[in-house]
Amino acid sequence: MHNLKKVVAVIAVLAMVLGTMVTGFAAPAFSDVSGTDYEDAVARLGVLGVMNGYPDGTFKPGNQITRTEFATLVVRALGLEGAAKLTTAKPAFSDVNADYQWAWGYITVATEQGIIKGYPDGTFGPAKPVTYAEAVAMLVRALGYEPAVTGTWPVGYLAKGSELGITDSVKVTADGYASRGDVAVMLDNSLEIDMMEQVGFGDTVEYKVPDNPKNLLEDKIGVDKIEGKVTDYDADENIVTIDVNDEEDDYDVAEGVSFEGLVGADVTAWKLGGKIVYVDVDSSIIYDLVADVTLDGSDVTKVKLSRLDKTYKVAADYQDEIGLTADDESATYGKFIINDGKITSFDEIASVGAAAVVREVSTTKGKEALTYQIGDADERTIKLDGKDVLVLLNNSLAKLADLKADDIVYVDRTNDDYDYVLIAYRDSVEGKLEKIGDDYLTIDGKNYDRADTVWSSINDGEDYANAGDDYDESGIHFDLLKEDVVAYKGVDGKVVYVKGDVEATTTSFYGFALSVSESLDTYKVKVLKADGTTATYEMDADVYDEYFGSGYDSTTDDLAKLYKFEIDEDNIITGVKSTYTQEEVSDLGVATAVKSGYVVIGGTTYYFDDDFFVLNVEDALDANNITSPSKAEVVDWETIVDADSVDGLKGYMFINRDTNGDTYAFVITAGYDNVAGESDQAFVKNIDKVGKDEYEITLDDGTEEFTVVFTDLGNNTTDDLLYNVIDYRLNSDDEGMVKGINTDDPTVVDAVYSSDREIVVGGTTYKVDRSALIFDLNDGDPDYATLGDLKALVDEETLVNVNVKVKLWIDDVSNIVKAIIFDSENPGLD
Repeated sequence: MHNLKKVVAVIAVLAMVLGTMVTGFAAPAFSDVSGTDYEDAVARLGVLGVMNGYPDGTFKPGNQITRTEFATLVVRALGLEGAAKLTTAKPAFSDVNADYQWAWGYITVATEQGIIKGYPDGTFGPAKPVTYAEAVAMLVRALGYEPAVTGTWPVGYLAKGSELGITDSVKVTADGYASRGDVAVMLDNSLEIDMMEQVGFGDTVEYKVPDNPKNLLEDKIGVDKIEGKVTDYDADENIVTIDVNDEEDDYDVAEGVSFEGLVGADVTAWKLGGKIVYVDVDSSIIYDLVADVTLDGSDVTKVKLSRLDKTYKVAADYQDEIGLTADDESATYGKFIINDGKITSFDEIASVGAAAVVREVSTTKGKEALTYQIGDADERTIKLDGKDVLVLLNNSLAKLADLKADDIVYVDRTNDDYDYVLIAYRDSVEGKLEKIGDDYLTIDGKNYDRADTVWSSINDGEDYANAGDDYDESGIHFDLLKEDVVAYKGVDGKVVYVKGDVEATTTSFYGFALSVSESLDTYKVKVLKADGTTATYEMDADVYDEYFGSGYDSTTDDLAKLYKFEIDEDNIITGVKSTYTQEEVSDLGVATAVKSGYVVIGGTTYYFDDDFFVLNVEDALDANNITSPSKAEVVDWETIVDADSVDGLKGYMFINRDTNGDTYAFVITAGYDNVAGESDQAFVKNIDKVGKDEYEITLDDGTEEFTVVFTDLGNNTTDDLLYNVIDYRLNSDDEGMVKGINTDDPTVVDAVYSSDREIVVGGTTYKVDRSALIFDLNDGDPDYATLGDLKALVDEETLVNVNVKVKLWIDDVSNIVKAIIFDSENPGLD
């Protein structure tokens, strides 16, 4: 990953469609011509000093322009403004009085050059709006073509102007008044038209375009055109390096012009006054995800781009240099430069991970930040103040301020030149969700490809989920069917998030039946709910008969019966599931693993359902039933995971043995100790002793670098902790406490398969968690790394018979690698 600099330095935003650059750029356009047919012409004339806008930042393209003003513009285009400013004599026209003294020189020079002739009565009409015919005539004369005009006024001039291309993209009406926007286009069209000159004198006078013709841009205004390939760009110094015929030169770039993202592209740059003031991009520049790679041996012959859904051939002399492999498909995002329809340059920008939803963007100076959420995980905020950040929106270079809530974003930290790469998309479709197919969604009769993982929301995006009884296998909530939705597309153009604003037709919740009653064919159940509250619901008669009829004893069955209740819009229980068996936990302290998603007790693993909850009823119990439900409390399982000790904690696990064995609840009956403490994992970069038994430790959690003051190192020395991955938590005073470290010796790596996220050590293959911490010690200068970096090191060192060693953090139960440390400068890692 190279040839990329700070995107925050971009001054001019490139106009692109699906990543393909379609125009050149100069200084920022005026607000009222941005995105119009006038934008490029106005930008070019502005940097040349031929035609400017107004102090309020507008150009007013619809306004008329006077004959005096137009004559002034033509004089500037001829490079004669200096002569005009030195000319102080009053023009011969009778109506050019002192009110127009500012323009006397321009009118005089234009008259002497034969550009303006005035009217037969000796007047010029300085305040009259210039007509299209008059403007075209002045430009035809300025270009030297008047001798070639034939026919009557104004037809002859209009015909010649059309032939030369002066009026291209302009709708001309001979007597109509020309607008400022159309005048800009006609002047811009005229800049590079070959000029006609007089050849010979006396009887041999002839007018023609010479073999080495001149034009206004280069020969009159004095622009030096530089045509070549951009090989480097220093955004901080605003210096660009351009290769012209295998010779590189550095050029100063004028303020307001940027070559950001143009390294590798063929360009035509305009140099004026010692600096480049404008650049036209001759290559197509595409930002996109690699969808498919076609190989001939190790050479890459074709690359299919995902969003663009187009395959490009790779230029023959670049096939062995592009550096892509089949492993890069569907994960590698990069910048492609296309010349003559073939890829001539490629830069890898990011490795695409999970799609997230933008929640909030802060652009306040000094507080720049992005808050995003992946699926049903907690929101995460990354601080971007002082960070090098590359932002792309819809495959186009952008700025942080361009991002909005509900954009889909991919956050990457693997780029060598940036702290963060943010790849965002604002691409959605709205309509009625009619069908959920195997790999598509049908919205308003049209099919849209969907990703393997889709998150959906029934409350207008406030919360997202994709698993549970209310969701189908695709991740779509059943209540969204036949409802209006917004479907958001991700990096490959497939739908990744779907939201609607619907009221669920059924609501389900877990709880315990405290008591049931029957009166006048009305059936009721009092329920202790998973949130610790109680409520009484009416119940359908058939449901009552099946679950709470004869034989149900609320005095003995409370803890033995965990139910999943379903209620309709009238708050009546219409369904009950009770296939949950009760298994006693005599002491959670005997568990061999207490993790966020499961617990292992006596060799049995209890995996938690997405709706898993913990209820502490220790103070609500009388014998074996719940007699004081108001004393029941909901407990966060993470407080148990983070507890220093769970010895003596007793209760019941409720498991659905008829399905996949998922655990739905843990009811605590004794020994609950509220020992809160949030546990986390991070890499230790530096340790400073700042007081007695106090250490300021610099940590990196794979997202950002930060410091924490530790008061408890957990029987470890500072040497044990430095350049190691630790488990830690914060106490109530936000002081760090080390919970554990890895003491295993370094292990020789057999192979790394980065695309499959696998590492082989000692003949055993391990999966590497997508969020695993991976650090390269760099011989004492540790930095965040990727699995691809480790693979490259292993592949390189294998060629010279050097064994690469790593330290692995492997989850004891899942066997998934949670962290890796290696040293690229010392592959032996001792």
